[in-house]
Amino acid sequence: MKFHSIALTAALLTQTSAFTTTSPGVHTSTALNAKTVSFKEDSRKKLVSGINQVANAVKVTLGPKGRNVVLERNYGAPEIVNDGVTIAREISLADPECNVGVRLVQEVASKSDSKAGDGTTTSTIMTQAIVNNGMKAVTSGVNPIALNAGIKKAAGMVTDKVRDLATVSSC
Repeated sequence: MKFHSIALTAALLTQTSAFTTTSPGVHTSTALNAKTVSFKEDSRKKLVSGINQVANAVKVTLGPKGRNVVLERNYGAPEIVNDGVTIAREISLADPECNVGVRLVQEVASKSDSKAGDGTTTSTIMTQAIVNNGMKAVTSGVNPIALNAGIKKAAGMVTDKVRDLATVSSC
């Protein structure tokens, strides 16, 4: 038995080519960029930060006295706009975790634009308010599933009331 372990050790030591690296400059595998995964309070803060940055840029355009925003373009002259969805689409943050919040608001503004044709700034501000108040509630211990159910129920009640109050125009 002693002979076998010595022979095995000798065989492993002499055949080290399987354990050595290849010559410099030759890569046998490609390294992929790792995904950043965050949890709990840190992930919530980054998400809310991205949402707030977009909403704060968009909310200045709200209402009849809304201000314009100048967008820098990679090509041509800068563009002056007061449309919430256009502003939201142009925002991209360097931090990928904050950028998730940006993409969520962009999706809200795009859906509002495609379904209603207007109200993108209002939907962005409402998203910001719902998220900020929802995060406060979750941080204080409210069950997120129950909170989501409550938000959906309240949205349904508001929708029903608006339908009841709506009148058909004969234009």
